[in-house]
Amino acid sequence: MGRFSSPVQMPVPSPRTLPAQAIYWGCVPDGDPERFPPDISALHQRRGLSAPLPSSHFVEAVKQAKNRVWIMDSHFLSSPSDNIKQDDYVLDIAGWFHPRIDATDIRILTCHEPGFDASQRSIFNGLVSDINKSRASGQTKFSLVISQKMDSDLIHDRFAIIDDELWHFGATVGGFHTSLSAVSRGWCAIKTGAADFFNLAWKVMV
Repeated sequence: MGRFSSPVQMPVPSPRTLPAQAIYWGCVPDGDPERFPPDISALHQRRGLSAPLPSSHFVEAVKQAKNRVWIMDSHFLSSPSDNIKQDDYVLDIAGWFHPRIDATDIRILTCHEPGFDASQRSIFNGLVSDINKSRASGQTKFSLVISQKMDSDLIHDRFAIIDDELWHFGATVGGFHTSLSAVSRGWCAIKTGAADFFNLAWKVMV
């Protein structure tokens, strides 16, 4: 291209249509209700879980992601309950990223967790290798990067960005926590500045 050539006009991508804003309550094993629990027994039932039980809405959104999944959660790699084994918890998260996932930019910003050891990290390394082996030649490589340098004194709440949608969590990203906590979705990660903030935090803390 010559020095004075007109720049190539790239098409402006159409903004993605976001799902309707919603709030879910992780309080019962068989769903993600949009209303507070009707009685205390549901809370006790949730508290006694011995297996990971994330929000079905969130897990499905991750599996259907087209470009990116960014997670910011100071304790994301630590089991949310003494009743849930650390290995089972990590394996459940790894299962979100299936061989046919379209998203290629997966980033997890969290704090150092002594329980997240080399064997558990190898689960994610193997996952990346398996997914990329299944990709066609020339297809963008799948990347999953974990940074454990988050400063929990600066950031309290937990967030996730799936494509252009911002999710907010009262407890663990994914809605794993066994106490009553809320998950909200449908916010624009671009308009709210969440995507820019994540990039800033990633740059400063990584």
